[in-house]
Amino acid sequence: MTTSTNPTVSGRARTLTVLGLAGAALLPLSACGITPLADNYDKRESHDWPHGAEATKDGVAPAWIPAGATDVREVIRTTGAERILKYSGDVSGLPAQCKALPSGARPGPQVEAGDSRKADDFISEATLSADWWPAGQERTASHYCGQWWVSAANGTVYAFAPEMRTIARHLGKD
Repeated sequence: MTTSTNPTVSGRARTLTVLGLAGAALLPLSACGITPLADNYDKRESHDWPHGAEATKDGVAPAWIPAGATDVREVIRTTGAERILKYSGDVSGLPAQCKALPSGARPGPQVEAGDSRKADDFISEATLSADWWPAGQERTASHYCGQWWVSAANGTVYAFAPEMRTIARHLGKD
């Protein structure tokens, strides 16, 4: 007894099987192209300058950095307000616009004149990191330079500008 097969049916079945397997193989690859929502809110840039004069020239780093500061490094979130910064020096080189925190006061978000945001619109913990940024450094601030919280330790000045609460929520950090 001979069995006959319908070439049209078997061809369709083979095509559907191949397409199904191809689709299953591509599914994990397509997931790689899907950007999680947090990634849209966590765009970063890092900057390094040999001196404060170069750092402040292009307007990326804050203008209060002394021109003679050395080894200036900054990480910024381009999709938010947060910044972390460090340079070699001490707080005695800060300009008059920078004010010491009252004795015993804890640092908190500062809003500059004319800014429509409120202090409650910001979080108080760093979400950015760098190998040169000590964990929790923002909590040791001794001065405010506008929105920046500034501290010094072992010949290095550290500065932190807090992130907006709405961005932090998207990052899962609020």
